[in-house]
Amino acid sequence: MTTSLQDLSEKAGHSPRSAYLAETLLVLGIAVVTIYAVYAFGLVGVDAQYFSNTKAIRDAAETGSAVLAQLSTLESTRAWLEPVFFSGLALILFGISISFAVSILNMVKLRARAATELLLAYRKR
Repeated sequence: MTTSLQDLSEKAGHSPRSAYLAETLLVLGIAVVTIYAVYAFGLVGVDAQYFSNTKAIRDAAETGSAVLAQLSTLESTRAWLEPVFFSGLALILFGISISFAVSILNMVKLRARAATELLLAYRKR
């Protein structure tokens, strides 16, 4: 009685929960990075308006002026926007590492089952 690789993979059953966790982390990471990109592209207009002023106008801006409002928008969003991007990348990398771990564990299980089947077939001879 010979078993094929397809038979062994069917015996392995369904994917473990960690495989679903990896997919979820990848999707969440991509969503976070996409939100970052959309918001960062939205700030391009504010950035262009701020830097369209000369250096002298930017330095001489008084309290409450539009130039300082643009500067405060740029500085305040930088404080939280970059960590959001890196957390999205971390989610993606964590999801990839879990995917690799799950695939390696499944290969080890399939190889162990194949070796068991081979030894059982060898004993029957």
